[in-house]
Amino acid sequence: MSLRLDPGYEPERSGEEPESVPPPDPRKTADFSVLQALVKVNLVRPVNAPHMWHAAMGSKACELTVLGQHYWNLVNKELI
Repeated sequence: MSLRLDPGYEPERSGEEPESVPPPDPRKTADFSVLQALVKVNLVRPVNAPHMWHAAMGSKACELTVLGQHYWNLVNKELI
């Protein structure tokens, strides 16, 4: 299970992005903040990127880790 990211998720800009990069989207940046917190506790990871910033700015994805999948299954079974 993965979530496709795009530059609208990342609130910070270096100032060197091309004009084609869209501005931050407040709803996406709020979601991204939660995703960043889940990365810190090893429930989510960026796919083919060293960091979530790179995943967002490169329009890559993030996905649940094995531990994240385990908790997702427990939630779906209403065990937690």
